[in-house]
Amino acid sequence: MSNHTLIVGFGIAGVTIAHRLHHADQQFKIISDQSQCASRTAGGVINPIALKRYKKAWNADVFYEEAIKFYHFLENKLNSDLLNSKPIYKALNSAEDQNDFMIASDRHFLNQFLSPNIFNDNEIFNTTHAIGKVKLTFTIDLNSLLDSSAEFFRDIYISDSFRFEELEFLENGHFLYRNETFTNIIFCEGYGVNANPFFNDLPIYGNKGEYLIISSSDLNYQDVILKSRYFLIPLGESLYKFGANYDRKSLNNEPTDETRDHLISEFKKMITCDYEIVDQVAGVRPTVKDRKPVLGCHHQHQNLYLFNGFGSRGVLAAPSLSQVLYDFIFNNKEIENEINLSRFYSPL
Repeated sequence: MSNHTLIVGFGIAGVTIAHRLHHADQQFKIISDQSQCASRTAGGVINPIALKRYKKAWNADVFYEEAIKFYHFLENKLNSDLLNSKPIYKALNSAEDQNDFMIASDRHFLNQFLSPNIFNDNEIFNTTHAIGKVKLTFTIDLNSLLDSSAEFFRDIYISDSFRFEELEFLENGHFLYRNETFTNIIFCEGYGVNANPFFNDLPIYGNKGEYLIISSSDLNYQDVILKSRYFLIPLGESLYKFGANYDRKSLNNEPTDETRDHLISEFKKMITCDYEIVDQVAGVRPTVKDRKPVLGCHHQHQNLYLFNGFGSRGVLAAPSLSQVLYDFIFNNKEIENEINLSRFYSPL
């Protein structure tokens, strides 16, 4: 039996490229063991502004518009509510921070999102400092996206690990895997790429993030995202997700007591109310040394492709970049050097 493409992995990279292929009537299958948890544990905030220095995130003007359009399209396709419009209330924790926010709110592109009307409300944050509002931001329910997409693709979805020892290279450049022939294989493994013998030489590193899941009937902020050092993201029914930290040492999907204690301390600095911790989740983000995603084909095996390296902005970037990768594979369009994996290989 012959299929055009095999997608390996089904986080934000795998799900977006799968929908691109489906929309274009390409034949494909998906295999995933869900061993990588970064997409399922991510905050799912669509925000084109880097809130540390109030600058446009890389390529955000392009990514933002396409992301909103793409997820609305998937809502209709999957008959699932995915996007929720929620502004971010950012604590401006110093006079300098407040001044930087005000200056940024008058800059091109940023002025669409940063409201110039800062305000004070110590009932929201445990602070006497001002609060800035970031408009036109969204949350996306990533678990609903992944679950509804897996169900949509159930007839071509294989719930299993990809075993490299079972992959055979055919003389025509195609691949045989478990008695099926594929023209292309797209690896969307996230941090799992470090076990991929074809791409584990790339500088893709792990960056672990952990969230607390908090229940509080005293908090009444289901319609906004709160941001001080960390995000407080509403999940509905008095539940919130608080985090996430960055840890480059403990690169596994297991929550740690050390991070739990740290996040509790930071939450108490930010919010004063009664609460209960109902869960703690962790995942390892794939990050790249130059902070750009990694797309393209293997330098020897031209039909092996990689779609990886999104870090903490996968929900923003993946819709646009899945189209870039699709056009590279099927329409012979070049990938720009700044995101092409070839940038890490010296010319022969």
